[in-house]
Amino acid sequence: NKGKFNQKQVLTEESVKTLLSLQAPASTMKNTPQETEGFAYAHGAWIIQQNEKDEPESYTVPSLSGTFPVLDLCRNYAFVFITKNKADDIKKEIFLKLKAAVDDAIPSICN
Repeated sequence: NKGKFNQKQVLTEESVKTLLSLQAPASTMKNTPQETEGFAYAHGAWIIQQNEKDEPESYTVPSLSGTFPVLDLCRNYAFVFITKNKADDIKKEIFLKLKAAVDDAIPSICN
């Protein structure tokens, strides 16, 4: 929505573009939490997927309790995967499988 909420501009389009832009490629990230290994970094969020031009397409901000929120700009959806209790067996791979299932159900507008 390019910075709009209830038809009102609350952030400039340029601010949104900056917040969602790539800040650090995954290859440069050291000592990251296990849940974010392999993800690139934006301002305050981890980039799950990028296109062939390295432009971010989807983001997450995983918590230490196992919660994974998702924002997918190419499929125009957001969801939050919440666990009842902190579970050591809730791994990034399970979250990514869930996201892949949602992605399969919703066509991308970026292709």
